[in-house]
Amino acid sequence: MTGALGIGPELKAALVHLRAVKAERPTGADPDLFADWRERIAGCLDALAAVVPDEVDRGRARAEADAVRAQAAEIRRRGEIVSP
Repeated sequence: MTGALGIGPELKAALVHLRAVKAERPTGADPDLFADWRERIAGCLDALAAVVPDEVDRGRARAEADAVRAQAAEIRRRGEIVSP
């Protein structure tokens, strides 16, 4: 069943979780903490892709998750935070 805006409970939960994880952005210049946070964002995007009803939006969420993981790998490789 969907809510007033047509958003089902699984989709709503995935969006709320993504928002919560984004709010946990680490402060400071520790690249490992930042990379770990980006990996958590990627996991949220994967979870979102699993429940979003539109095929195009699923593809976008998966592509963004891949890009975020690549960014986390680059942060770890360089040992410094690169712009998200």
